Amino acid sequence: MRFLTLLLTVSIVNAAERPRVGVALGGGGALGLSHVGVLLWMERNHIPVDMIAGTSMGAIVGGTYATGMSAGEVELLIQRIDWNAAFRGSAPYEDLRFRRKEDKRAFPNHFELGIRHGVQTASGLTSGFGLTLLLDRIFVGIPTNQSFDKLATTFRCIASDLVTADRVEITEGPLAEALRASSAIPGFFEPVRRHGQVLVDGGIVDNLPVDSARGLGADVVIASLLPVAKLKPEEIQGFGVLARSISVAIVQNERQSAKKAQIVVEPDVGSFAATDYEQHDALIRKGIEAAEAQRDKLLAYALNDENWAAFLKARESKRRTSTPSFQTVEVSGGSRLSDKRVDRDIAKVVDGASRIDPEQIDKVLFQEYGTARYTSAGYSGRIGADGQRILDVNLAEKLHGPPFIYVNPEVRGEDSGRTDLTVNSRFVFMDVGGQNAEVRADLSIGSHTLAGIEYYHRIGHSGFFWAPRASFDRRRSSYYSGGRRLGDFDLRQGGAGFDVGYTAPLYNEVRLGIDYGRIGVSTQTGVVPQGSQDGVFKALKLQFTHDGQDSEQVPSRGLRFDGLGRYVVNSPVSSGFPLLQFDGSWFHPVSPDDRVFVRFSGGSSFGHALPVPLQFTLGGPLRLGAYGLDEFRGDRIGFASVGYLRRIGRLPAVLGGSLFLGGWFEAGGFSAPGQETWRQNGTVAFVAETPLGPFYTGWSLGHSGDQWKGKFTFLVGRFF
Repeated sequence: MRFLTLLLTVSIVNAAERPRVGVALGGGGALGLSHVGVLLWMERNHIPVDMIAGTSMGAIVGGTYATGMSAGEVELLIQRIDWNAAFRGSAPYEDLRFRRKEDKRAFPNHFELGIRHGVQTASGLTSGFGLTLLLDRIFVGIPTNQSFDKLATTFRCIASDLVTADRVEITEGPLAEALRASSAIPGFFEPVRRHGQVLVDGGIVDNLPVDSARGLGADVVIASLLPVAKLKPEEIQGFGVLARSISVAIVQNERQSAKKAQIVVEPDVGSFAATDYEQHDALIRKGIEAAEAQRDKLLAYALNDENWAAFLKARESKRRTSTPSFQTVEVSGGSRLSDKRVDRDIAKVVDGASRIDPEQIDKVLFQEYGTARYTSAGYSGRIGADGQRILDVNLAEKLHGPPFIYVNPEVRGEDSGRTDLTVNSRFVFMDVGGQNAEVRADLSIGSHTLAGIEYYHRIGHSGFFWAPRASFDRRRSSYYSGGRRLGDFDLRQGGAGFDVGYTAPLYNEVRLGIDYGRIGVSTQTGVVPQGSQDGVFKALKLQFTHDGQDSEQVPSRGLRFDGLGRYVVNSPVSSGFPLLQFDGSWFHPVSPDDRVFVRFSGGSSFGHALPVPLQFTLGGPLRLGAYGLDEFRGDRIGFASVGYLRRIGRLPAVLGGSLFLGGWFEAGGFSAPGQETWRQNGTVAFVAETPLGPFYTGWSLGHSGDQWKGKFTFLVGRFF
């Protein structure tokens, strides 16, 4: 009997003027991926969507569907997204300018302070740059100077204006920008600034936009509502109180909206977290199951095969199926120099092309964004008054800086023995005395004390530069004999220098310079090296640095090398000799989750005695981990390690990167007057890429004399 009733209903719907069906998709982070499952079920059962409205993730799903993609195509797109890249707040490391790579390697975390108008943070933990480019790439063929009524499915999305405290229904303009505004979680993503508005996540004011779907002329509204997590009273404490308070306010506006919908589909996603983007397949299944649970109600609006085919044909006719070509590029928002540079580079991609390659445009914007001056960089297409297609490229400068302050805690220690704790900071002042000039000042406090400053001045628009510098450096070290730690002491170096050289945009720098200063040793506790260690140090230097790796934390590929050659004119122990040192690493992927690597370093004074502050050291985490920090000291060293890392998981996409297990073999030797030593050990370790920087903990086993030595070591801050 039920089947006959449904069949009669469907026949009536197709025989007469059918009701217009609208869909409202609510926000909820990763949970909103379940909306794709609801749309899939509706398509499979021939239920039309005449208009669609969404908030936050509901806006991203709904806006993508509105361009004419089928639900299956949206599902495929979701499955292919690299969510860690989508939530990246900066350009990929390999696309950073060389000076910014140096900053990122020294400070491998997500935190940046600006001091343009007092000390300020960015407006969000991440700029959303990765998400911006992802959406631009998808929607570049959608003209920005048209109403969302002209999409394949009429669309609206909701944002919250922090200026007026109003609900904002976005009806036209760049679709990617609209979706970014609707999903800009306050405090996490930078807000979207447009038309005098400061727009953030629409869930604050309307997390289930039933009214918008109704306002578009829907006779029937189907709402996909995401449930609020059920918590026990004891689970609501600390920062959880604030988070729950915000959720309560959002739930209240959702409940009011849900009452206005004819059908409410509620995917059972309570067991998932709002950051579970990698669980997209399971979340989509939950959406399908929730729609199936409302099968009887939903089928009342199904079309027969003939009318469904006609509906799809009409929808497909409004779809833009290919990436278009553009006749003109217009760049705005940056400095005169950067606008000109971006215009030139993107024109090379656009000119003469039958269709643009978004990946090439992304590459140009990655490299411009890699100057660290911008909070966003994106592109969109529009049709000019003369009918020409124009590619608009917009650069949005950061409001809080430059100047910038970077801070990084660094911990290096072992289970028994010495632990070093240092808080490092760097101040970067750009355009000081010229557009290509900057001042970089370093300050470190703790086991390592450093105060240093460099003025780097590019000559015109070339890569050539000159750079005076000065610094004072005090570093803690230890004295060992026979494997026993006998004392601790401080190494001091202070002085000034002047370099000239050439910096290639991305990967290389060469410097020729002179150093002049004083070095020395001061006792903290116990026994320390004997002999004259204090005095004047003068040297000429040649330094070459290459950084072709793809990450500042745990690379998957590429070579990094730093070589420094000096001719020591004067030192407290001996004078007139060459001094060479180098270090580096090479990574190579063997599968998406596996990589091998080699680390190496060395140094030699070519038979000349070195004062203690200039001696080379081995020992400690990642440099013979089974032995003490700086246990081996001499005038010549060589070190190499060969290892393997396997990714075993990821932190939530909005919080960090990958988790690794690995192992490596280390070997090193050193020589000092009357002493030659060779050591080796094996290490097993856990490594994590975190918002604070890389974290490492490992256990090393080595052999010394007739004894095996095992040691637990750990690092926070920087190491590969």
